[in-house]
Amino acid sequence: MKSFSFDIEENTKVHILCTAGQRVINFGDQVFDNPGELERFLALQSFEHRMQFILKLLLLKKIGIKNELRYQPDGKPYLPEGPCVSISHSGTCVAVVLSDNTVGIDMQKKDDRVRTLRSKYLNDKDILPFEDEDLFYHYAWAAKEAVYKACGKKGISLKNDIFLYERNGNAYAWCDSEGIFRLYFRESDGYYLAVAYKK
Repeated sequence: MKSFSFDIEENTKVHILCTAGQRVINFGDQVFDNPGELERFLALQSFEHRMQFILKLLLLKKIGIKNELRYQPDGKPYLPEGPCVSISHSGTCVAVVLSDNTVGIDMQKKDDRVRTLRSKYLNDKDILPFEDEDLFYHYAWAAKEAVYKACGKKGISLKNDIFLYERNGNAYAWCDSEGIFRLYFRESDGYYLAVAYKK
């Protein structure tokens, strides 16, 4: 397994854990700390979702917040005391961001569908500082998902309520209900990561 962390700003830190291929070692009771976790794991239907669930538990334990994490009724994670948290998983990786400010994260494995589905999430005003179309579509999708998570409200339209724009070489997003978010992008091993955060 590969894990690494990095700071976006002084108070915003990203943690990533990936496993090679399609395998996760059986960690037994090192992963499941309570019966509820095991029940949620067993209720998942696909191998990929089970693998991502285990990776999430391992990463949360590694960064020391596993037992404190709670979920709102709509599924948004939060910490009763401490920083804002957002979680994303795709393929064989999971990412967690912690910040003193409102934050959202999305990680996407390389997927040609981001281009074919562009009319579902892009609008005519969306601009990002990427000339390469592949980068643009992956980062636009991930950015809008990250902003959606940061806003934490159901019913927000990726296409009609979230707008991507560039100013002085920096990328931002406007969400009608929450205002401006700064955007951070990173690509690693065929995964595209976007973080949306308030400054």
